[in-house]
This record gives sequence, C-alpha cells and structure tokens, in this order.
Amino acid sequence: MNILHGRLKSSLITAVAGILIWVPSQIAHAQSRPQDDVIKQQAEKVWRIDHAAEIAKAKSVSFQYQPITVKPMEKRPPGTNATDLLYEANINLSVSISPSQPQEPAVDYKAEQNQCFYKKQDGPIWSTIPCTRRYFVRVDPKVLDTYAGQYEMPAYGERHAFVVNVYREGNKLMSEAFANKAEFRPLSETEFYMKENDTMLKFVKDEDGHVKHIVWADLIVKKIK
Repeated sequence: MNILHGRLKSSLITAVAGILIWVPSQIAHAQSRPQDDVIKQQAEKVWRIDHAAEIAKAKSVSFQYQPITVKPMEKRPPGTNATDLLYEANINLSVSISPSQPQEPAVDYKAEQNQCFYKKQDGPIWSTIPCTRRYFVRVDPKVLDTYAGQYEMPAYGERHAFVVNVYREGNKLMSEAFANKAEFRPLSETEFYMKENDTMLKFVKDEDGHVKHIVWADLIVKKIK
C-alpha cells in the first residue's frame, strides 16, 4: 500500500511539475515571437512596394488581416547562432484601394505572404531574413492575368532568342516555349519559382502598373505583347 501510495504521489508530482514547466514555456514562446504589429508592418511594406504604381494614384489604402500564424523556423539559416530567435509567419490580408477619382470603383485584393523574422536573444528589434524553405502562396487570378502575354528570352551563349508565352490556367500561372509547359509557382504576388529549372523569377512593373519584364534568374526577359 505504501509502495502504491509512493508511486501515485510520485506520478502526481511529475504531472504537476510538467504543468509548471510547460506553462512558462508557452508564455516564453508568446513573449519571444514577433508581435502581430511588427508582422503587419512588414507585410504592408512588401505589398506597398509591389503595388507602388497603383498606390501613387490612390486616395487611400486600407488593410485587413486574418489571424496570423507564427511558428519557429524549421531550418536555421547559415550564420545564425543557436540562441538567435527565428520565426516564420504566414499572413493573409485583404487590401482595398480607394481611387482618387470618385467615379472610379474601389479595387480589392486578397494576398498571402510568408515572412521570416530574426532577432538576437536580447536584441530589441526584429529584422526580416530570407526564408530557408519555399512557402508557396495563393495569388488572386486577377493579378495572374496581368502577367499574361508574350516575353522574349534573350540570346545567351549559343542559344538564340525565343518567345515564351505566359498565361493563366485556372489558378495557376503557366509558361510555354517549344511546346514545353512549366508552372510558375508563386512565392509572393510578384515572385515565382519554376521547379523544372530550379529558377527564381520576378515580374517587374512600370510606374503605371504595366508589366515591363521578368527578372529570370540573371536575365531580363522583356514583355513584347
């Protein structure tokens, strides 16, 4: 009986101790992670850069957010220390642009971003860093439609210049050249990844919001139609 009582007492102490240890760790995680205001500020900064031409002509821009998911980064970037705080955040936001001319309708966007944040253990400021994994996001089909067209891949080495057709297929952005198709998988509204060539791409717009070219790895691929 005494042995059983001792085991039961020991189990209760272990369980209580586990609770006492677990609760502060959750509190510490909540206190150490980047706060929502920091994440929202970065998300708005990125969105404003990508849509600078539209914002320049707008009367006002408003942002709304769904609950933000934040978790520790799964892979530590090179050059960081074991004590550094590293978090990744998934952000879904709705943006409404009010035009400067009252007769024009408001324009609404839905966007998804993945941002990664870094801070020294005792440091006061969070900084953004490149995410160590590729997190693909959903992009509004209306945005994908703005990228559709024909682009000229420049001559490179012994390869002649050729035309790449870019088009939307459902919710996907596709490219085709020489009867070969490839998907541009979105990392943000303007940045994409092509698995077939392990290549990063970015669509660049002019001040009027029209696509000028694609930064395709180290090449400038101009839109011609």
